[in-house]
Amino acid sequence: MRKASEPWIFMSHSNLDAVLARRLRKALEQRGAHPVLLYPKVAGSNKKIRELVFEEIAANIFVLCDSPHAREPIWAQKKVSCVQSLPHKRFADVGITADWDRQIARIEQLLAEGTVFVSSTITDAERVRPFVQQLTTSDLEVW
Repeated sequence: MRKASEPWIFMSHSNLDAVLARRLRKALEQRGAHPVLLYPKVAGSNKKIRELVFEEIAANIFVLCDSPHAREPIWAQKKVSCVQSLPHKRFADVGITADWDRQIARIEQLLAEGTVFVSSTITDAERVRPFVQQLTTSDLEVW
């Protein structure tokens, strides 16, 4: 089980927004997250890489670095559709061209909303275990 303070995040962005996406990635890293940036040109025509990308999207928190550039390509639309099809998926759209304070507020909100602290006695461990498993299955960090 991952530590709640170290979420893995898949970041989707346009190549045209790479500098802004790297800035946001650094802010996530400073807050204890592990963001993954994949440059879209790499995945475009390679089926195996596309499959890997969708596996990563399903397994991690998803952040869309939203901008006019990020909404255009079909590839970007497919990633967003994939996220929307997953029940209870944690994701955020961050307006990558918005004011920096708004971007920071959005990622801090995302990082704060998914951590669940479970407190129980040792004698209740078996009874609590299914709830912890359901929370984890719902893509929440459990501590």
